[in-house]
Amino acid sequence: YNRGYFSEEGGGLSSFVQGPIEKVFCSGRYCDNMALQATTLPLIDIDYSGGRWTGWFSEEGSGKVSCPSNAFVVRAQCSGRYCDNLRLYCVPFAEDGEYGFTPDISTKQSGWFSEEGGSGSCGNGW
Repeated sequence: YNRGYFSEEGGGLSSFVQGPIEKVFCSGRYCDNMALQATTLPLIDIDYSGGRWTGWFSEEGSGKVSCPSNAFVVRAQCSGRYCDNLRLYCVPFAEDGEYGFTPDISTKQSGWFSEEGGSGSCGNGW
């Protein structure tokens, strides 16, 4: 589900999505505008109150950041010219919920993407 584009000109905050992100879209010069697409889960299965922001990251540094174990991204924020810096809002699944991470399954990362390709995802099943 696509929640609309966000950019630093509007404060840089995406809307909250209702489940793990499947794909990130970008458009505009240097991916200045971004949007999140996520799997939709019942609200009862997500512990939004347990959420935490990651630190800021950019391609000038490591270019990546991870959520704590057992957490997934439901929101993003960017800052700086062309949304150059990002941070992610990570939340855990609800303890009594129907969903959770499968033990002993590794995480997966998307490859790099830019406005030329328009989006990045981890592929089906992730």
